[in-house]
Amino acid sequence: MGWSDCIECGQTPCICGHDYKGWDTKRKDGLVKAVQGFTTHEFVRWIQRGKVYPSDTIMQMGYEEMLELFLKDKDE
Repeated sequence: MGWSDCIECGQTPCICGHDYKGWDTKRKDGLVKAVQGFTTHEFVRWIQRGKVYPSDTIMQMGYEEMLELFLKDKDE
């Protein structure tokens, strides 16, 4: 997406995802990984694995707490 306003929502950056609607999952995951450093699939697999933290504990945490734990585990 360019630096100009989106042709659909008029926002900069775009909030509607118009330019990404035709992308396949692999391409979208690549963009997510470039921005966040990990894919949604990697994050969900980490939660499902439940190796270090039980699923019930994870589900009671806020997003920021889960993300902090995920990034800590990922770096180790």
